[in-house]
Amino acid sequence: MTRKKLDKDTLKEKVDGGILFSSGLIAGEGLIGILLAVLAIIPVGLDSLGETITVADKVAFGNNVLGQWGQYSILRPISFYFNQTFILC
Repeated sequence: MTRKKLDKDTLKEKVDGGILFSSGLIAGEGLIGILLAVLAIIPVGLDSLGETITVADKVAFGNNVLGQWGQYSILRPISFYFNQTFILC
């Protein structure tokens, strides 16, 4: 493969775009963490034993339904995007 020649402005623009994108991912992860924490404590009713049922119990956050498959379905397209976009060979 041949190495691409990039001038300083183009390289700086690519680096700044990558930093902005990754900062957005980190901020989004923080917001989703707060949202999941709030959903974990909202009561929606009582079960047959009289214990409180939360939104997290109904949506099944804790049994790997959304955990593993959600992570796979989100991270795979993101990694594909980075692989196709930011290769500087």
